[in-house]
Amino acid sequence: MQPVTSRPASEHNVDSRDKKRQKRNRACDLCRRKKTRCDHDPAYPNIACSSCRNYEKECTFSEPTKKRGPSKGYVEGLEGRLKRVEELLVNMLQDMPPNEIADVTAELEKDSDAYKKSSEENKDAYFFAGSSSGYYLLSRLFPQDQSHPLNQMFPKPINNNDDLIIKRPSELRPSSSGNNQDWKLPPKGLMDYLLNVYFERVNKFLPILDKDEFYKLYEREGSQSSQVIPIALTTCCKVIKMLDKNHPIFAEYGVEKEALKKDLTFQLHLHHLPDFLEPKLQSIQLLLLNAAHSESWLTQGEAWLSVSIAIKMAQDLGLHRASFQPQGLSKTELEARKRLWWSAYILDRYVCAAVARPLTISDADCDIDYPESPDHFHYFAKLSSIHGESIRTLRSPKIQVLPDKSQRIENICKFIQQKLVEWENNLPSHLQISDKEFDQISQPDSINPALKEKLENGAGQLYFAYTAVHLSVNKYLFSTNIDQSNVASVCQELIRKAFYTLSYINVELLLSFWCFSSYFLTEMLTIIFINCKNPDPAIASEAKYYNEKLKSFYRHLEETLEQPSLVPYIDLIFKLGSGSLEDKEKDNNSQGTLGDEFLHQTSLINNINGLEWSEIAKLLFEIDQGSDGTKFM
Repeated sequence: MQPVTSRPASEHNVDSRDKKRQKRNRACDLCRRKKTRCDHDPAYPNIACSSCRNYEKECTFSEPTKKRGPSKGYVEGLEGRLKRVEELLVNMLQDMPPNEIADVTAELEKDSDAYKKSSEENKDAYFFAGSSSGYYLLSRLFPQDQSHPLNQMFPKPINNNDDLIIKRPSELRPSSSGNNQDWKLPPKGLMDYLLNVYFERVNKFLPILDKDEFYKLYEREGSQSSQVIPIALTTCCKVIKMLDKNHPIFAEYGVEKEALKKDLTFQLHLHHLPDFLEPKLQSIQLLLLNAAHSESWLTQGEAWLSVSIAIKMAQDLGLHRASFQPQGLSKTELEARKRLWWSAYILDRYVCAAVARPLTISDADCDIDYPESPDHFHYFAKLSSIHGESIRTLRSPKIQVLPDKSQRIENICKFIQQKLVEWENNLPSHLQISDKEFDQISQPDSINPALKEKLENGAGQLYFAYTAVHLSVNKYLFSTNIDQSNVASVCQELIRKAFYTLSYINVELLLSFWCFSSYFLTEMLTIIFINCKNPDPAIASEAKYYNEKLKSFYRHLEETLEQPSLVPYIDLIFKLGSGSLEDKEKDNNSQGTLGDEFLHQTSLINNINGLEWSEIAKLLFEIDQGSDGTKFM
């Protein structure tokens, strides 16, 4: 056997020129002719394959690769079939009457208009694609012909942030909601009045809707707009709930409050089918509107689901990211989208706290700035951030099983309280209630109109929200080793000032932000129950006094909410949670009667399932037994 020799220089040059065209697994010329497996290794080009060595040949790769084309007559056959189809279509059109052809043409034009309108509505639609998305990688690997019409169907980067914000492809289908001609709207004057009340009394505190954008659609398209009518009717339903049944506006237009509300609600259920698969600003607004204004005494679990879906839609649209700068939007429109996101953020904190559910938004996922205006909404968002931190830490299941649970809870509460103090100190004067103003509020006989206006335009709402957060943090301290008398005094002072403020404003104002008002009243009720068991007679007596005042507020609100009374339930829990064992045994008969009265109100159960009675009972038990297991009452 002859030794392996190197290839000539000329052949080596030919091989170098053809190197780019060769594949690593390509067989040599000899193995291809004999159809045998080639074990030539491209890593060692000077070493021939085993077949070539046996035949004392050199491995060459000179023969070009053969590419098989279509079979003979295939292209001609396709052309013939296409020609026959054209002839059939021509013959069919000749046999059809002209009026049928016109009908088909009109139907096609109608479908084309629907597709065109849908494309126009979605032309500025974007969605958020995280940094791990493969869109930007695929676009670099497979560059697209920008002149090709199908290029519009593929995602596009926005301002070079192709790993963050992607333009949503146009939807080649009619709009899912469409224009519905079956809406039976109330008189325009009545509807305009209800919408004006919403924007003047409700939306300014929680700006879910952008007033300018809403009225631009409402005045331009009116009942023909599939976007504005569901939102308009939803806001009208929420305002109707706030108004007294004897309000002059109902008499002016000859309608009854309950009948009007039922009719609008029925139409919304009948004509409007929400699309949860295609994120839109209108869908987010509708979900948040329904979650923010509960129809019952307390926030329900459905509100948590609505807020969660709205948040996921908002995140898909990139509202939570500062890098989201859609082309063609003005600064005013961007600020409106920012307010919508923070409205969802605030609702997430308070709804989750009210129904004891996990938070949906993680602060680590958001880098959007706080809203610039209005001022009270800016500080409300900051307060909600503090509230979210307290929920995340104090309600964590993991903290309940730690051996040093009491000390950890105490440290967390002190940290949150310090942040609340800093938040309160940073409030501007028109949103902060000074001690001097509280002295004026404590004397309701002399009402200061300027102070009343201040309380009803941001300062009062913020103080209610602040009190709710402060009380929700302090109630965890009752089960620790900290001085209970000091905690009870602090809570009692907060409740005292809250009642001063409540007595100074119109109680109906609470209904304009009912999601937060109901949570605020519930937290006060929880602390009142706890303080009624306090060993200090002064604190216990004052707590019982405030319990009666709170029940009077609930009775006053019953007339507007038109819900079963919550007072019997409060009385039942109050009797079970206060007094000595002897008093409880003495009042067995009266409690049984009260319990029977409550059990007959079956509809009330559905209205109070958002209240954390299990948590209240647990706190009362821990207080009664003491944090170290020793009874101190």
